[in-house]
Amino acid sequence: MNIGTRIKEIRLLNNWKQKDMATELSMSTTGYASWEQGLSEPNTSQLTKLSSIFNVSVDYILGIEKEDGTHYIETPSYSPSEDRLVQNYRILDKSMQKLVEYYVQNLIDIEKERKSN
Repeated sequence: MNIGTRIKEIRLLNNWKQKDMATELSMSTTGYASWEQGLSEPNTSQLTKLSSIFNVSVDYILGIEKEDGTHYIETPSYSPSEDRLVQNYRILDKSMQKLVEYYVQNLIDIEKERKSN
């Protein structure tokens, strides 16, 4: 998989538009689109910023693989319901996300307690 394809894949998984990416990276939409089309590639600084935006390694964006053919960071596979949860979580503002995290942690604690009895 080439860099452009990987960048597009990551962008789509995170529900970003090309225009949003271009704005975040302080570049033109045409310039960003040229990456996804394989007409040009991001420089080191831009790769670092992409890595930070999507919380993946630069190696992952570059498609660098281990000797066994697997990637350093695997894209997790989610069930449709898990995917909906993640998508809905991302819609929330930071304060609401914190409430969700607090609630989930409480549920985890309750489940651990239930299993230990």
